[in-house]
Amino acid sequence: MYSEDEAIKQNIKTNLRKFREANGFTQTQIGIILGTGRTTYTKWESGDTLPNPVQLAMLASVYNKSVNDFYRDENGFTVCSTMFDEPYTNHFLSELNDDEKM
Repeated sequence: MYSEDEAIKQNIKTNLRKFREANGFTQTQIGIILGTGRTTYTKWESGDTLPNPVQLAMLASVYNKSVNDFYRDENGFTVCSTMFDEPYTNHFLSELNDDEKM
């Protein structure tokens, strides 16, 4: 059984490839679009490393997807940290005032 982190990594790397192929891009083309190069993108698809949040947002824009779509498994379920599932009960965010939360 996967840990939550392993499941997230698996979903992201699987969806990176699926979305790229569905849009007809090569790894080289996506590397050029993002300014990272093919080698970096290949590492993302293999799961050696993962894109940072800004790169993931750029990919979502290129593929006409939401960032959340990268976290979904083949059944459409999303695996992510409980920090994101319940943001206002998280101890990091509970100290923020309403203006800061916005």
